[in-house]
This record gives sequence, C-alpha cells and structure tokens, in this order.
Amino acid sequence: MQHQSIFEIQRLSRCAPGERVCQLAGNAPVTIGTSEQCDLSLHLSFGLPDVCLQIRIEESLCVLEDLTGDPGLICVNGQSVVGISQLEDGDALQVGSDQFAVIESRSPADTATHRQAGLAALMGDDSVFGTQFVGHDVVVRLAQNPGMDDEILEQLGRHPKAFLLANFKYAQMDPPAGLELGEDLCETLPADYCGEDSLHVVREPDCDRMMRIAWQLQQRNAALWCIPSAGQPLAIRHIQNLLLWFLRPAFFQEQLIRNGNEFGSLLLQHLDAVIRPPTAPDSRMQVCYKPGCVF
Repeated sequence: MQHQSIFEIQRLSRCAPGERVCQLAGNAPVTIGTSEQCDLSLHLSFGLPDVCLQIRIEESLCVLEDLTGDPGLICVNGQSVVGISQLEDGDALQVGSDQFAVIESRSPADTATHRQAGLAALMGDDSVFGTQFVGHDVVVRLAQNPGMDDEILEQLGRHPKAFLLANFKYAQMDPPAGLELGEDLCETLPADYCGEDSLHVVREPDCDRMMRIAWQLQQRNAALWCIPSAGQPLAIRHIQNLLLWFLRPAFFQEQLIRNGNEFGSLLLQHLDAVIRPPTAPDSRMQVCYKPGCVF
C-alpha cells in the first residue's frame, strides 16, 4: 500500500492554541479564507473572498488550489501563485497579510509515542529541540519544531507538579474571576522597585481554562512554567530569592545566553525545569532543565 504523507498548515500570527495548526487528514481538504466556516480563518486580511484556497493531498503530494484567480493574493515562498501548485515541507504560504507554514508532520504512531513519552523525553528529543547549551548541571534547548509547542504546553497544564508563574500586572490583565491565587510574590519588594510587576503561582484543575489563561499571558511576555524538584513551597521560596529573573521571561533568557552554566545551576537549585513559552510568531519555546531528570 502506498504511504500517504501527513502535512500540517501552521499559522504564524498570534492566535489561540486551537487555531494554530490544521492537519490534512485523508481526502478532506483544508480551506483558508475570511469565512469563519474555513478550517483556518484569516485574522489579518479583510475584503478577501470567503474561501481563498484549499489544500489537499493527492497521491501523497500536498496540493494548493487557488480559488480567487487573483495573481497578487496568494504567495508561496514570496512567489505569487494562481491555479494549482504543489507544496513542499517548509514552504512559506501567505494569503493577503496572513502567513502560514507548510510542515510535513509525524505519522500518527510517532505523535502518539510523543504524547506518551513525557515532558523530559520531549525536551530531549532532537527532532523537537535544538541544543543551545549543555553544562554539568543544566541543559538549555530551543524548540525547532513549533508544531509541538501546543502539545508540550498542554502536558504542562496537566502535569501534577508543574505550575505557571503569572505576571498579571505587567500583562495589564485582571486575574480571571474564580481563579485561586496565593500571595503576590512581589509584595516583598519596594513598590518603586517593582511597581509594574506582580507574580502569582497559578494552578487550575480545568486544563482548558488553564491553557487559555497561559496563552493570554505568554502573548504579553508574562508567563513562565516551572516544575519543582521537591515540594512547591520550597520552590516558591527559591523563586522569591531570585525574583527579578522570574518576573519576565526575557530577563532569565538573557542571563542563560550570557552565563549558562552558573546561572542555570542557580536557577534550578530547587526546580527540575523552567520553560519559557513562545511570546510571538517568530519566537521559539526555550527549556532549561537538569540533565537526567525525569518529570
């Protein structure tokens, strides 16, 4: 039996996690246009047709069919296309002002294996993360397969020990109603020293709600995920001692680049891992964890 390739269309603009990726399955085409009925609705383009194009699999090939007839509306790798064109893994697709990427994805069996492997295995997978730094006490890796971001974030949301550090004040967000929050970890700092920031540990039993909250925060550079080594109270006291590095993801990211081993060892003294989620379409998830940890 002939092997059927599996392709995904990934949105590159900011969006909710459920709107980022659409997989081509079987003979069903993926449609892109301004209509909410499309599989991928355009967010940045207006005045375009309800359905601008469809992408489908034909004899294991990924095929794009332009439905507009407008030579300036749809581009692949910067070249305008009209009619039917073949798409390849890694192609950049632009429809109006909206941008997408074409990714040849894993087989369903491989995807299921990743979901069962756990976070530590995912972080150590060279097909998911590229290595930035390896020291005696710390590994720092940067995601190279953005199609796995949502899977990793969902696993964090369901992880029994992981918690979200949320800077609601910097994000200019009110904490959602009904969300149980502990003390603001920034209360120990003088107001003029930390006036634009707050830091709360967030855990929400409803995973879908947790992911919505996390997504809103990460778009504003105001969220970090942590997995404690032992109990959460000890990890929180450790975070308070290093508060300035945890307030905004960009702070600790810069320090990891400048002084990876020393700073990473200090950062992970009472944590197994710290995960910086992507904050923009062109950013990538960064993970910092202890070598050999299982979590």
